[in-house]
Amino acid sequence: MLMVSFRAWTVVSTILIFIILIIYGFLFEAEFETILRVSWILAILGFTLNFAMILITSIRLYVLCRILHVDIGLLDSIIIRGVGMFTSHITPTLIGGEPVRAILLQKLSRNNSSIGLVSSIVFIETYLDVIICNFLTLLLGFTDIAGRSIKVTLPYLAALYQIVSWTIILLVGLHSVSNSKILGFLSRHTRIGIDKIRFEGREFIQGFRKILRPYGLLVIFTSICSLLAGALIFMLASFISREHLSLNASLKGFVFASSLGVSPLPGGALGVEYGASLIANATTVIMWRFMSYYMLLLIGGLITIYTVRKLNIIISNKNSLKAKHNGGYAESI
Repeated sequence: MLMVSFRAWTVVSTILIFIILIIYGFLFEAEFETILRVSWILAILGFTLNFAMILITSIRLYVLCRILHVDIGLLDSIIIRGVGMFTSHITPTLIGGEPVRAILLQKLSRNNSSIGLVSSIVFIETYLDVIICNFLTLLLGFTDIAGRSIKVTLPYLAALYQIVSWTIILLVGLHSVSNSKILGFLSRHTRIGIDKIRFEGREFIQGFRKILRPYGLLVIFTSICSLLAGALIFMLASFISREHLSLNASLKGFVFASSLGVSPLPGGALGVEYGASLIANATTVIMWRFMSYYMLLLIGGLITIYTVRKLNIIISNKNSLKAKHNGGYAESI
């Protein structure tokens, strides 16, 4: 899988978002002194909540892998989620982490699970996360829309777009395995045999159905827990800025910002800030962005560095991701 250099994306995204926050703060008169005087205790609490978000989804990934007999450890799950989180936060639309998670999951599985099977795990996690988050945007923003408030139009449209587009992707994926025209098209453009594509597709469908029917509630529950952790970080930022938002308002601000993360800029820049500003003042938005984006980037970056150095997963000069695990050989993805 060809990738733009992690280093370049990291530098561009961190600098871009920092500049946006500084300009935003000056335009809307944020209290930078309040942000700079934040106590270490609150900073550590924010760091803990961010790590809790990764840990919750890591445990979920581990459990789903056990259900489908994909042999990975809990540490592997944390690594996969951490690297995936890091990647999504430095790429446009906050969506670059899914392919990386699927590839790492296959590479780190000790029983050589198929890419179709592990992709079903990643997809169902992502799909339900997206649906639940954007459904909450529609639900919490309904009174504003009903009251003809124009300010929530963008997050509302973004939420509808994501729900519809991801559902279309799901339906097309589930029905493409039996469509010879689609299989032929994929085979010609990927240079992979039709039988191989059909096999991986069936593995995907089998894994998807095996998880969704009996264990869909588990994914939904952990998605809600992760969203609540994100809302608590938003609320913590509001307390630091002395705005004191309620948990409900913080959840609303968090899901609005997440829905607008479809911005084509790295890290969902501009869209995320706009969504958060619909609920919170400039000081809270900047504080929250630092406590969420940069702390998650730090945690994910440390996990990525550990992965590169200790597990022999490397990014080559040819912009390809390579991996070696448990004595295996480095294979280009």
